[in-house]
Amino acid sequence: MNPLLIAVLAAYSAACVGTGPEDLAFTTQAVGFQPGHCPDPTDCSVVNGGGIYTEENGHQGVSEYEFVVARFINEVDETGAPFVEWEGRSQVVGGYGTNSGGIQYAAYGSGDGETPHYNVTHVSETGTVPTFTLVSATDPTHPFLVTGDQLYNLRLVLTTNYARAYFQSTLFFKPLPPDLQTVPIYGTTRSFHRYALYGYFGTDPLNIPNAVSYCQRALPAGTTSGARADDYVVFQQGIAVDLLTAKTTFGQDQTVTMSCSGGAIATAMMWGYPYLGVGKQGETIFEAAMHMKRASYCGDVTTYTQAGTKIAIDDIVPIHSEPRITNTNVEARWGRWPDGHVGALCVNPSRERHPGLLYPLTGSGLPFEGWCYPDDGSAAFQIPVCTVIGRPTQTVMSDSPNLRVL
Repeated sequence: MNPLLIAVLAAYSAACVGTGPEDLAFTTQAVGFQPGHCPDPTDCSVVNGGGIYTEENGHQGVSEYEFVVARFINEVDETGAPFVEWEGRSQVVGGYGTNSGGIQYAAYGSGDGETPHYNVTHVSETGTVPTFTLVSATDPTHPFLVTGDQLYNLRLVLTTNYARAYFQSTLFFKPLPPDLQTVPIYGTTRSFHRYALYGYFGTDPLNIPNAVSYCQRALPAGTTSGARADDYVVFQQGIAVDLLTAKTTFGQDQTVTMSCSGGAIATAMMWGYPYLGVGKQGETIFEAAMHMKRASYCGDVTTYTQAGTKIAIDDIVPIHSEPRITNTNVEARWGRWPDGHVGALCVNPSRERHPGLLYPLTGSGLPFEGWCYPDDGSAAFQIPVCTVIGRPTQTVMSDSPNLRVL
C-alpha cells in the first residue's frame, strides 16, 4: 500500500464556499440502499449533484429532463462520416438514469431563425478552450473551426438516442466578465477557462430568454429552496469521469469532459494536479484528489462534506506543502488500494469531515462508520484507522481555518 494523499480536519465548517469509459446502460435506483452501495454498479438514482461534476449538492442540467452532458466523444458512423456523441444522465421514466445522444446540428451566426445550420464533426480542447469543427451539408469540403469568442455565436442542438426519453435541447454560450473568465492553477503561471453555458428545451431560438444556466451552485447554507447562483462550465480533454463515483479513465484522446467549475474535476485541476501523460502515480493522485475534495472515503457515490468546506493540501509531488499535520489532526490518507480502487487508505474517526452528512441521503443521513460496500458484489470491508506519528511524508487535506485555505 502506497499512501499518496492524506487529509486532516479541524472542527470547522465553512458557511459558503487504458480501457474505455464505464458502461452507460440504463437502470434506476431503489430507495434505501446501504451507504455507498447501488443495486447496479453503473448507476444510482440520485439528482445531478454529488461533488463531482458540480459542487456538493449543486445542480446541472437542461430542460424538464434535466439532462447532463458528462462528455462529448468524437465518433464515426457506419459510412465513416464523423460526428460528435454525448454521454451523460437525464431524468426519465423511473427516475434519474444514464442517457446518450448526439449533437444533431449547430446554428452558427448572429441571426435568429435564419442562422445557418451546420453538422458538428469534431470537438477538441486546448488549454481548456473548446473548439468545434463545423461543416455545411451543402459544402462538406470546407469545414471550419469555432472557438474563443466565436463560441458566443454558436448554438448546439442535442438530441437523445432513446425513443422512451427522446428530446431535443439547445445549449449556447454567453460572455463572462474578464474577472470570471479564468481561474489560476495553483503552483503554475497558467489558468483554466470557464464559460457561461445556458440551455433550454427544444430548438426554437425564440426560447433563448427562457434559458437557464446549465451549471448552478448549491443553495445557501441552511436553505432548502430558492434561486441558485450560476456556476460555469469547464472543458477538459483526455479523461472520462464517472458521474456518480468519480472513477476516472485516462488517455481518452477523443473525449472532452464538460463539468462545472465547482465540481471535483475542475477543482483537482485548479489545485495544480495534471491528468494527461502523468503515469500511474499521477493518475492516482488526480483521482484521489477528487475523492478527497468531496470526502468520499470509499471512492464511490457517498460523500461526507458540503459545499464551501475549506481545504489545504500537502502532497508527495510536491505541489502543496503543509507542515502542521500531526497524528491528532489527520483526517485520512488517500491513495490506491491493492485491488486498484482509489479512496481513503485509512480514516481518523475523530476527524471525519462533517459526520452526520451523507450524500445521497438515506433517511436523515448517517455518519461514516468506516465500512465500504462495493458495487461489484464483493464483500464489504472496513477502512482501518490511521496511525500517523508526527508529520506524514505523503499528502494532506484540511478544512481548518488555521491552515492555508485554497
